Amino acid sequence: MTKPYGRFFIAAILTGALIGTTLLLGSGDSRPLRMLGAFFALLALGFFIPPFFILRKYGEIKEGETFLDTQVVVKAGIYQIVRHPQYLGYIFLTFTFMLLSQHWLTTLFGVGAALFFYLHILQEEEYCLARFGNDYREYMQLVPRLNVVSGVFRLLTALMQ
Repeated sequence: MTKPYGRFFIAAILTGALIGTTLLLGSGDSRPLRMLGAFFALLALGFFIPPFFILRKYGEIKEGETFLDTQVVVKAGIYQIVRHPQYLGYIFLTFTFMLLSQHWLTTLFGVGAALFFYLHILQEEEYCLARFGNDYREYMQLVPRLNVVSGVFRLLTALMQ
């Protein structure tokens, strides 16, 4: 069983186009939107970088394999809040560039990229269900796909009990 990457590849191409057009077109005029874009950039880093380390630490990865080759469902760290933190980080990155540029073309590329990242997430969940079975199904019941607010609230509620 191989991981599906077709939709991710399309999302990556659209993200590259988004970044390129942002660099070519420059920043938009609205300072509040640019500041919101900077906020999303920080969120993107916070969701994109930690999974590399968390998957390596808790994923029971065999020697010589990458963080993508986890042997168990990882439920630690940011994976207690959302099931797909790296993809959420990518989606936040698309928001970053849309808000920085404020141009219709970057918005078109950004919405397209975010949509394909989401469609890839749906494929990834099918893959995880096939690979990890009931353990992943139970994880799906506990942790939201991308809803950070719900994930934080659920985690805080669980910690308070």
